[in-house]
Amino acid sequence: MEKENWDPDFKPKKAKRVKLAGGERFAKAKTSTEVADITKGYVPPNTAKNTTWALRVLEEWRTARNKNSTEVCDANLFDSPNVYNTDSLNFWIPRFVAEVR
Repeated sequence: MEKENWDPDFKPKKAKRVKLAGGERFAKAKTSTEVADITKGYVPPNTAKNTTWALRVLEEWRTARNKNSTEVCDANLFDSPNVYNTDSLNFWIPRFVAEVR
């Protein structure tokens, strides 16, 4: 801190307490079904856009690599996010990261 801006007698103001309309801080407890309905299928727009871009780049890399290499990357390697083979991903992802520009 600069000496000229430092005030040894400075005391921060106390924060004002906020009063909520209706006086309730928390909403009624949600059931598991209600929470599932709220979160089901929602993907933030930027996440959807970035995921589409990343998958497109990954597919372009896979196609180019299969033309130029004897190691063939399966077409369905990245198709289903629920069926990933961790050994296969551990093999291909470092190659993708090292080779993509």
